[in-house]
Amino acid sequence: MSFYKGIQNYEERYLYFLFYLKNPKTKLLVLLSEGYEKAIIEYFLEKVSQTLSLPEAELRSRFSIISVPKGEHHQTLTQCVLKNKQILSQLKNYISENDSCYFRFFRVTQDEYRLSQLLGIPYYGLSPHVFYVNEKEGARQLFKEAGVALPEGYEGIRDLKGAYETLKRLAKKTEKKKFMLKINNEGSGVGIIKMNLDKKDYLSSYQTFYKNLEINLPISKAVFARYFKKQGGIVEVFLEGEEVESPSAQFEVTPQGRAVNLATHLQDLEGNDYIGGYFPCPEVYREQVIKAGYKITRLIAKKGGRGRMAIDFLLIRNKSKWNLYGIEINARKGGTNHPYFWAKYLTEADYQEKKGILKNTKGEVRYYATEQGGRSEKLKKISARTLIQKMQEQKIDFDPKKKEGIFLHMLSTMKPFGKVGLTIIGPNQKKITLYRKKFTQLVDSL
Repeated sequence: MSFYKGIQNYEERYLYFLFYLKNPKTKLLVLLSEGYEKAIIEYFLEKVSQTLSLPEAELRSRFSIISVPKGEHHQTLTQCVLKNKQILSQLKNYISENDSCYFRFFRVTQDEYRLSQLLGIPYYGLSPHVFYVNEKEGARQLFKEAGVALPEGYEGIRDLKGAYETLKRLAKKTEKKKFMLKINNEGSGVGIIKMNLDKKDYLSSYQTFYKNLEINLPISKAVFARYFKKQGGIVEVFLEGEEVESPSAQFEVTPQGRAVNLATHLQDLEGNDYIGGYFPCPEVYREQVIKAGYKITRLIAKKGGRGRMAIDFLLIRNKSKWNLYGIEINARKGGTNHPYFWAKYLTEADYQEKKGILKNTKGEVRYYATEQGGRSEKLKKISARTLIQKMQEQKIDFDPKKKEGIFLHMLSTMKPFGKVGLTIIGPNQKKITLYRKKFTQLVDSL
């Protein structure tokens, strides 16, 4: 995911862990790449303080940050920590001074596992022998094992020549003309190539196949080929229908191995790219999505998987029936994870598993979350603090008394990309749309 614009800004997503400080015995240490804006931390602390009715001074006394110097290009935060003796020493001291420490990561790879082993404290996430479920081909294997339908296709492809041979094999087997080529370990729609046999020749030879591939990344085909060879991938049929929707189901597998449904979302997509999500997904197929999610996560739990994960589905309507297909497993804290927890904690709502809704003393809680809010060059020219002030003046900032409004969750993307993350919380879709319109008007007026 190093190709994804703003991947480093994802670190900001998980500061909802501040709500864990509701327990007076809990402490929180966060590792962030250097260069974060203090105004963002202050904004989050203010919202948490208002919701929990706890003084900010008390929250700050149990919350600390280690700023991690940036490493080489494409190095992850964990890789930077592993190479920094000073930070490792700070972590060891913190662990020795506090009982019952454990790690929470964006996702768990061999690097996170190594850091956990090195410092002698546990982490909450996948065991090494089930890392594969977070890959495209691993997800296909799980869907088959769980008895969940999936697009016709093949996994286990190791290079682009293998992808070409697999495409020919699949094209002979089906009457479909559209197919998808996917790299195993990418996310947010990155590393996916659509192939339409009616528009281009992909089958006559490997040379024509390679020539006609349209890479959706700022790299050459040769570099893409190397990444594909390193990661492997899958080829599958591109599913179509009169009505197609892309919901996801969010689950947690507890340390005891129990699968718990947390939420459903209807994904807002631009092509393959995830730009936002509506909570909850439509009631007409919500139960169907949750049931399929349970089949998959209970299987992951049996294999040793723990922590939060989301499963993406495609729902295709055939007359009055919705046909469900498993697409991928995000065994990490994906794009729907943080908006859900911010919305849940800020509104002090409980999730009603049978109905798949959030509800508090004021009624049902709905929201729309996006990381593409504003999309304006004007946002590059103002500070996060200024935007927050203007939202407060317009009375669209999240109001802890009304339990509705706009919460900003990706402020760090303003300056570099001219966009900001929004979680727009309200009692119904009409109110959410109104808040969204007012925010757009605010940005236009800057």
